[in-house]
Amino acid sequence: MNTQTRQVSDLNNYLYFPTIHVEVLEGPDQGKAMELQQGLMVIGNPKVSLSRSTRADDPLHVDFELTDPKVSHQHLSVRRDMYSDTDQYLIRDLDSKNGTWIQGIKIREAYLTKGMEVQVGDTLLRFQGAVEKQVVSPTYTSELEGMVGHSAAMKRLFSQIQQAARSDSTVLILGDTGTGKELVARAIFALSTKYKKRLEVVDCSALPNSERLDSELFGHKQGAFTGADEDYVGAFVRGDGGTVFIDEIGELPKDSQTYFLGALERRKVRPLRSENYVDFDARVIAATNRDLLEMVESGDFRQDLYYRLAVFEIYVPPLMERGDDVEHLFEHFCQLELAKRNEDNPGAAAELPEIPPDIIHGLRSYPWPGNVRELKYAVESAFAKSTDEFPSLDDFPRRIKSAIGKSPMLSTTTDIDYAQTYDKAKESAISQFQRDYFSHLLEQYQYNISEVARNADVTRKVIYEVMKEHNIQKPEK
Repeated sequence: MNTQTRQVSDLNNYLYFPTIHVEVLEGPDQGKAMELQQGLMVIGNPKVSLSRSTRADDPLHVDFELTDPKVSHQHLSVRRDMYSDTDQYLIRDLDSKNGTWIQGIKIREAYLTKGMEVQVGDTLLRFQGAVEKQVVSPTYTSELEGMVGHSAAMKRLFSQIQQAARSDSTVLILGDTGTGKELVARAIFALSTKYKKRLEVVDCSALPNSERLDSELFGHKQGAFTGADEDYVGAFVRGDGGTVFIDEIGELPKDSQTYFLGALERRKVRPLRSENYVDFDARVIAATNRDLLEMVESGDFRQDLYYRLAVFEIYVPPLMERGDDVEHLFEHFCQLELAKRNEDNPGAAAELPEIPPDIIHGLRSYPWPGNVRELKYAVESAFAKSTDEFPSLDDFPRRIKSAIGKSPMLSTTTDIDYAQTYDKAKESAISQFQRDYFSHLLEQYQYNISEVARNADVTRKVIYEVMKEHNIQKPEK
């Protein structure tokens, strides 16, 4: 039984999570130490000169501050690997000037091990880990704040929601479209100490331009832009004392990212065309279906903003990773539709008939790219079309009916060359398998490196190395 299985075990109500301890062994800050109990720590020297591309008044988040002049402003990060089933942590160099070194080897990214010593500039850091347990009740539930799930992936998610609700740290929710990221945000809010306060929701993808989005987030003064006929209070200030949920944070324009980061760091905003700052005290939760790390690497998303948001990172699994949850959710949505039909007789129980085998087969065969949202609307559509008490497969959308008997099969072109020696044939077969396996996943997930890494249970670095070794290129759009 692995560590993650223990975390969501039906046998107990304990949630296990590591506490990372970092200590300076050598260097100007010898003896300084800090513990990381959430998902992220950024280590650096905030006194060093900023890069030319960074404005002097742009705050750059640093958790563990060093005074070593050879350490960059944001030198490295330690973050929980959300794709790992064992709550591993990753050390990542943040494009530092002098590099991050482990046992004399310069690294870009590496998994943290207990007692690992890391050299940054003239500073030697040592990382220690300990496992703590905290009571979480209930970790065995199959329902949480309107969400339904019997799978291990969802029980893990429920535990993470409960853990996040006990903290005021910033939360970043990642997941595909339709997986229920807003439901996760609302669950965190409902279970938090701020549940009696306001929950402000801003959808970055729903606002027409950066000016309107900045106004919605930060507010504006009368005359700030065409149509600004009066002063407007932004979401950060409206949510003072409560929670602000920023949906589709990946759509935030580059200029707005700077103001957003400043608001998080200073805990104050300046409305458009205003000369004065306004204080606020709100917990911030953000969500996106985009690969923010890939956007950071392409320059489309600020690295410091990403690390400021991802203090507590939660991944919402797609429906195809949730096992039999598709059938449980189908029954749940059917119960809701049957209840609607019995609105005139609310006391009558909505009894669910036995689900026909062809519908079960269709549910299992269809990949559900729209996830839970698509399943919910498919059930609503089927009940709306059906003239019987319960819909048949013919009442469901055509794309679902056509999925029967057409579920994708994995294939490989790996052949064995029996003329070679055993070792050479084995090496060649593994190389071909590696190429075929990752080519298939890259195509399946439209070259989303994080999605491929999560499904293959490897680091992003492995994916990049395979692509380089086998000359796998991302198709041009």
